[in-house]
Amino acid sequence: MKRLLISFSRKFTTQAHSKILDDFSNSGYSVINVNYYGDAQNAPAAVATYEDLPKDNFSSGNRYRAYSRFNWCTKNNEAILDPSNDYFQARSYNSVDGDKVRKFSKISDQFLGNSLVKTMFNKDISIARELKPVEFDSSLEIGLHQIRYKANCNMAAYSSPSWLHRDDEPVVFVHVFNYTSNMVGGDNVIAKIEKNSTEITRVVRISPLQTLLLGKSVLHAVTPMSSFDENFAVRDILLVTFQNKKASPRFEPNNKDSVVVTKAVTSSINNTYASFFVNTAAQVRDFAKSVDLTLLPIQI
Repeated sequence: MKRLLISFSRKFTTQAHSKILDDFSNSGYSVINVNYYGDAQNAPAAVATYEDLPKDNFSSGNRYRAYSRFNWCTKNNEAILDPSNDYFQARSYNSVDGDKVRKFSKISDQFLGNSLVKTMFNKDISIARELKPVEFDSSLEIGLHQIRYKANCNMAAYSSPSWLHRDDEPVVFVHVFNYTSNMVGGDNVIAKIEKNSTEITRVVRISPLQTLLLGKSVLHAVTPMSSFDENFAVRDILLVTFQNKKASPRFEPNNKDSVVVTKAVTSSINNTYASFFVNTAAQVRDFAKSVDLTLLPIQI
């Protein structure tokens, strides 16, 4: 399987920390280049761990996934690994898999201990400390999602939700570790709501070891991916999310609308994975109540 990972000879201008913060403040997102996170010599070892990720059976999309969560310790000023890794999203942010408690395998020590991954994690913390959406107090929760998308020409892979959305976490880093040269799709779409309509402002392919930093002021999506041929294409990413628990949606066991998922289940998304959708501002704020979805005129 031909990979694009070994392309580190490309030269990128060193990106200033202040430029990342300015882009996020002015545009709601920032594209962080390869050199920002330093030496990539340990990237192949990190990518190798994606081969062992278990299938994400909680929803469709042909994803392989592990998840770990950290809590912020104000006494020691450091992130402490949480023994629990239950993952919950509100349905208002994820109409496909929201209001479920999803239980994934934990990220391996081999991946978490990789020097490049640790550098990414620490630099993400450094950036997030200077962003207004999060507070570094005892309520801070940092989530790590290690995800592989795997597809061929007869089987698409896609994220959940697969259309334009906001994450419930106010600060999200999308680190791309690898994708194969036969990948079709897998591009990031950025959109804003202007005068009660959604306007796509940018479509960008994040290359291996580049990063996309996202906030809540923009909508975003990733185009479903396939392959140019019958061989499998893969795209390997790490999401690092920052969220204060006191401001985030939480699972309430007595809420009749919430569902605890204790075993693998598959949820259908009604074949929406091939297209993105444009909605009014009100619909974007709550996909659960949205029933009038218009196909976006984009061919992928």
